[in-house]
Amino acid sequence: VTARLRHFANIPNPSIQDSSLLLQNLVTLKEQQEMLGNELSQHVLILIADYNRAGETFTQRIERFMRRHKWEHEELEATMMIVESCPSILRARGSIVRPLIIHAAAGANAAEFVVLLAKAGLKYGIGEGGGLLCQDGIGMNVFQLLVQNDFSDTLKALFDENILTRKDVREQGIPHFAAWCRSFKTLKICADLDPGCLFLEETRGRGSTLNILVCAGSNDQEKINVIKYLVKKAVQYDRMHPSIGGLLTPASHNTGGTVTTLHNMIEKFGEDTTWNLVEEILSGYTDIPFVHHVIKDAPDLVLNTIQRFPQAVFIRDNQNRLPIHVALEAGLEWSFALVSILNANISHLKDKDPVSGFYPYALAATEPSCDLKTIIHLLKLHPQHPQLSFVRS
Repeated sequence: VTARLRHFANIPNPSIQDSSLLLQNLVTLKEQQEMLGNELSQHVLILIADYNRAGETFTQRIERFMRRHKWEHEELEATMMIVESCPSILRARGSIVRPLIIHAAAGANAAEFVVLLAKAGLKYGIGEGGGLLCQDGIGMNVFQLLVQNDFSDTLKALFDENILTRKDVREQGIPHFAAWCRSFKTLKICADLDPGCLFLEETRGRGSTLNILVCAGSNDQEKINVIKYLVKKAVQYDRMHPSIGGLLTPASHNTGGTVTTLHNMIEKFGEDTTWNLVEEILSGYTDIPFVHHVIKDAPDLVLNTIQRFPQAVFIRDNQNRLPIHVALEAGLEWSFALVSILNANISHLKDKDPVSGFYPYALAATEPSCDLKTIIHLLKLHPQHPQLSFVRS
């Protein structure tokens, strides 16, 4: 074994046969370790380490072989032996596009090998995150490489081994990048592992994961199905979130919050397709204050919302408010939508707002932009309210 290792180390340009010979010898070394005896086994391992310390020549020979193998399960044990015997191959630089061994394994979607190399990289302190955060020749780390190619199985394997954490998913912006790349399987994995990440907005101002996906590429049925899957996951995770599964998240910081993901969906897929989709997602819920949040974040869509969700005008939010209270406080303009909400909540217009303690006319008057028609209508319905307010004050 020692002789063959020396022979291998001195070959200028090893062939795959030469590399395979080394691998076979290393496997033989492990299998016959007891027969060889500890002293001889240690001698061979020291020999490997000596070559390693002497320079990159020996390391490069092994690294060259590693890049040529087929990443098949049968080679896993032998690869582990090579890595343990010569850990510096983990940082050996190879091709420009796939500089580290772990990049090559990730590019081949070799989940077992990526996990093995990542664990070894963390053990031996190879680069950032055991090599996972080291960039390849086009500026992508291993996570991004896996996401771009939608290699969700490998990402799931890293997560199962606790190498990829929920913190990494968020800090690396994996869902946002997956949405931009239209990596549908990866998006579903992210939604399954950490549905809370779906509410996070992208740092460069492109909105949430959902909005990036809505705007990315063509509008095919597969994309619509993934959008439905993501919104369902987000609503199941937190049905009281004000964005309603990300639908009402601002589409971009540049819009000042006036354009939401729901607006972009309507623009991309059309009103019927979008509202049918939203109706299907929320149909099983009877306590989501959808109208309340639409009034706040997408007032131009209030009429569409109450037409699709007529029972939602009777739902109270976690402050015991009805949609009419939110509409009056927000200064919703006099319109068919506002009149519809007024009529639906007419029996409650005699009562004070449970939050501010104001009668409806006064609640409307607190908003400078409120339409005077609204205040006049409320005073006509209950002309005694100003007098009651005065006496009690």
